[in-house]
Amino acid sequence: MKRTSGEKLFSGLNYTLMGLLALTMLLPLLHILQLTFSAHPDTSFRLWPRQLTLENYRYVLEAGFILRPLWNSIFLSTTGTIFSLAMTSLLAYPLADPDLPARRFFNFLVVLTIMINIGFLPKYLLIRDLRLMNSYWSIVLVGGISSFNLIIMRNYFQSIPRELFDSARIDGATERTIMIRIVLPLALPVMATIFLFYFVDYWNEYFRIILYITDRTKYTLQVILRSIIIMEEDMGGDELDRMLIDNIKYTTVIVALIPIMMLYPFLQRYFTKGIMLGSIKG
Repeated sequence: MKRTSGEKLFSGLNYTLMGLLALTMLLPLLHILQLTFSAHPDTSFRLWPRQLTLENYRYVLEAGFILRPLWNSIFLSTTGTIFSLAMTSLLAYPLADPDLPARRFFNFLVVLTIMINIGFLPKYLLIRDLRLMNSYWSIVLVGGISSFNLIIMRNYFQSIPRELFDSARIDGATERTIMIRIVLPLALPVMATIFLFYFVDYWNEYFRIILYITDRTKYTLQVILRSIIIMEEDMGGDELDRMLIDNIKYTTVIVALIPIMMLYPFLQRYFTKGIMLGSIKG
């Protein structure tokens, strides 16, 4: 179908605007990336280092201060994501059933949790009374289910034809069998999408870790990065030392981005489909 001149103009403006918007996000990242490969600290904006070196990465990895936090981040993000994904799917499945008694009431409670936040003090007291301080369970249990992710998954489950459920029940399938063998395989796009959402949330978590975890051996990479930023602010007026710390800080940032950058390409083909189908039917 031939497009009109107005449609072509709109597409051109749209691509130009999106390209400029992408550049505002890409250029700072490229600048940070070149600083990690720079042999000398440099405050000027550039996309290629004056003298290429891997010294910053060698120092960060050999110093050892990020290896344990990196493992802690991987462990927390992986186990927390699996737990949250399992709990979200187990709750989304009955909420998607139109025959569930008081279904509207339960869905209203889910929406209510988005609008009302009880604050950190009650959560802290609850974690303390449950004796979960200094445990990753304090991070996983409190934020185990995201209401936003739950609604997306519930909507996706609702989009699955009910005839599949009815025919499976006629054949004698239990609800567990229907969920494991029918619903979850069909919901792979939304499962991959929610997996990515949860993984990024756990990976970027630092405030609750500072709040609930006092054992420094359990700190994650984001907490260590925050410590580097604080150390930079406390260094005073030595400009050269501050710029060297900047290079180390940016190198740590890039190392923290690598797992997400490695994960996203495997889930990208499911991402758009999962978020779109999970958002349109409610």
